[in-house]
Amino acid sequence: MALPVAYGLYMLGIGSVTEIVTGPEPYPAATHQAAWSGDSDHPGPRGPLGHFSSDKPILVDEEGLAIHGYDVVAYFTKGRPVEGIADHEVVHAGAIFRFSSPEHLERFKAEPEAYVPAYGGYCALGVAGGYKDGMHPEAFEIVDGRLFFNLTPGIHRHWQSRMDELIERADENWPRLKDPDAPGPGLGSGAAPPAEAVEVT
Repeated sequence: MALPVAYGLYMLGIGSVTEIVTGPEPYPAATHQAAWSGDSDHPGPRGPLGHFSSDKPILVDEEGLAIHGYDVVAYFTKGRPVEGIADHEVVHAGAIFRFSSPEHLERFKAEPEAYVPAYGGYCALGVAGGYKDGMHPEAFEIVDGRLFFNLTPGIHRHWQSRMDELIERADENWPRLKDPDAPGPGLGSGAAPPAEAVEVT
């Protein structure tokens, strides 16, 4: 059955249909959808432009970079997003992870599972709703040693309001969503779904 993306989140009880796609400024559903395909010029709160692949257990972009090239270790050591550089990168689980320093690279290589984001970096609220969606590098939270991302800062705030319940739902959903055929709007799903709907099973 095809369900509107906003409606799917609304059914989780995460605010109104308008609110769940609203960050610091209005972020209408059509623009929210365009962000999936990289076709939006809207300066609203979302992750970097460009496609991501939804057919992998870790969110990667067209270059194969995990988490849009951000340093996952820095979220733990600095508490903020820091872009990684090509001089410090490693391939893990088929994804290229970049780091801002050789020290962070070595920390990751020694214990990668401690730093790989929950649900492979896909939007935690989306996974709770049963599908994979992108992430914004500033929409993050560390909970019990796990790094979580959401699609936008606005969506992240709603996720925080029911974080424990939504993490529990997402933990239940994630084993099946790892499947390459699991629903998601990224490259692995072919063309992005229509603006008003995403296929959800």
